[in-house]
Amino acid sequence: MEQSEKQVKHSFGKQVPKQMISLIPRFYIGLFAGILLVLGSLLFWAFFGTLAKTVTVTGVYHPIDGLDGELIALVPISTGKLLEEGMDASVILTGYDYQQYGHMEGKIIYVDKELTTLQEMRTLLPDDTIISPFIQNGPVIAVRVRLRKDKASENGYYWSGSEGNKLHIYDLTYASVIITLKKVRPISLGIPQLGEMMGL
Repeated sequence: MEQSEKQVKHSFGKQVPKQMISLIPRFYIGLFAGILLVLGSLLFWAFFGTLAKTVTVTGVYHPIDGLDGELIALVPISTGKLLEEGMDASVILTGYDYQQYGHMEGKIIYVDKELTTLQEMRTLLPDDTIISPFIQNGPVIAVRVRLRKDKASENGYYWSGSEGNKLHIYDLTYASVIITLKKVRPISLGIPQLGEMMGL
């Protein structure tokens, strides 16, 4: 009886190292394959993915009869120089739950080529108390954004959130306007010279 127990213990002791040895290569093969998968995904994203360079400005919702563009923004000169007609914008209304309503979309349709005068601002916005915060830090440039329409929406505009199309938008509502300046490949940010060589 004692002899058989010793044989079992002896045989079990021999089997364990063999099992461990057979598992070790599989572990490293799996680990190596996982690392290659992650590196491959990162490289694919770096060369073929896109990142958006954006700037955020404050705008005011104020449709004007006979004037295209429902959103008015008065931006500093340094920001205005970066903006061009046709740039896309995401619009988040101030005071509304973003998680519930989402954002609106729009496109810049006008950028003032020169400094906007106070008289010109008053043709865009009806109240000096609204204009004042925009000009307290210096001269500004007027920008108009046309919001994306949606015939199926109750308020007439496209919304990313399911509840946004039911929202009543009050005149002179403030909004954060996130403007996409350009889209770039991630590799061009990490290695600018390589990005330029490859036209990224």
